[in-house]
Amino acid sequence: MKQSKLPKILKPDKSALVNAVLRNYLRRGQNLAFPSEKKNMAEYIAAFHSHPLWLVKKWIKIFGTEETKSLCSANNELPPLTLRVNTLKISRKDLMQKLSSAGFTPEETKFSPDGLMLNTSANPIQKTDFFDAGLTAHSG
Repeated sequence: MKQSKLPKILKPDKSALVNAVLRNYLRRGQNLAFPSEKKNMAEYIAAFHSHPLWLVKKWIKIFGTEETKSLCSANNELPPLTLRVNTLKISRKDLMQKLSSAGFTPEETKFSPDGLMLNTSANPIQKTDFFDAGLTAHSG
């Protein structure tokens, strides 16, 4: 069985652990049991949505099962890319037009007069002339 080289490149100090987990999965993968939704809802939600069990249990007590599922699902969604317009070089309106022309779908942010959200994009913003020219900065 060939070990993965990726862990050694990304996290050399963790490569042995990662490879051990992968080997264990390959040996027992078919026999690993996923928590039953009917028998233990909290464990099921925690495993399915990759949230800590203690948090899922707390949310179930406060919000109930369905709302907890919704919270966990929403918490796993990727947020839109948010940019800060460099208003020393360009206005938000002008940058929005340039971004739209380049295939992006910019929207004004609600709370910042210098912010833009990109819900979808044609290319990574970091690989555009706008970014290279300092017209915008990735802010989250």
